[in-house]
Amino acid sequence: MKSIEFVSSHNGAVVTIRLNVPQKRNAISLQMFRELIDFLRASESDPKLTIVVLTGTGTYFSSGNDLTNFTNAFQDPGANLDQVIKHGAQLVSDMVEAVAKSSKILVAKVNGHATGIMVTLLGLFDLVYAVDTAQFLTPFVQLGQSPEGASSYTFPRQSLLATKRLISQSFLEKVLQANEREIRELEERFKSDECLEAIMAFFTKKSKL
Repeated sequence: MKSIEFVSSHNGAVVTIRLNVPQKRNAISLQMFRELIDFLRASESDPKLTIVVLTGTGTYFSSGNDLTNFTNAFQDPGANLDQVIKHGAQLVSDMVEAVAKSSKILVAKVNGHATGIMVTLLGLFDLVYAVDTAQFLTPFVQLGQSPEGASSYTFPRQSLLATKRLISQSFLEKVLQANEREIRELEERFKSDECLEAIMAFFTKKSKL
């Protein structure tokens, strides 16, 4: 089973990247980082490709960095820990750069909980589509780390957590007098895969104009 699956659709205009390590809650290994970086860089030379969708397998979008990236190295008496840390930091930096510089429409289909860098990177995406049950965790303070993924810049400007609450409040105020059945139908429609497919089809059509 591959850790990452790349599925092309809409005549090559849309590629869905599926994180496929559900037994590890789709934690990102060093190899997965490399595959994601290589794909985003290579996609720049593909004029047919318009939309890149990132999602996960199972109930988790991603639990962030796979901690075995570092624990395995720490248990190796012959490992150069300084080099291991620098290499890991460079991969994260390259990943952020690949996302930030991508000319494609980047869509995150957040199918479940997200942690760490897979939360902070969302601030660099063009569209984030999350299920209602998704929870976003950024435990940098608890771990004694600085924010990653350019989140110290993107989050104050477009905080995903605050925006979700504000949108919910605004939505409820506007539909307070509406028919409850219609509201439920709208909510189900917006949460459906068909809605996301329609959004992607819209962007694909616009990109050809």
